[in-house]
Amino acid sequence: MKDMFKQYDYNFTEQEYRHIWENALFIFDTNILLNLYRYQNSSRDEFIKILESLDDRIWIPHHVALEFKRNRLTTIRSRTNLLIEAKEAINKSQSTLATELNKLQIKKSTLTN
Repeated sequence: MKDMFKQYDYNFTEQEYRHIWENALFIFDTNILLNLYRYQNSSRDEFIKILESLDDRIWIPHHVALEFKRNRLTTIRSRTNLLIEAKEAINKSQSTLATELNKLQIKKSTLTN
């Protein structure tokens, strides 16, 4: 069994690690791909650069591609809804702040008289 799962042998030499990283096949699950819609632009762009550097060593299983296709629009919609909610929270906070500041000005003018 130990020979079948060499990645769990933590006694690799530096040369063996280098060989693994230079030759490994990368297999991604659906969430890794859907995270492209969840990341900030800079993180997404960096991840895409990494994927491009590994392009000949990436394998996407059929089921992962199928799940990605099924969940892609829901993920985008969810991200859009979060941004809408954040905008609404900011607008509400601005309104509340303006109201509270107006109350303070009324109290201030009453105190000076």
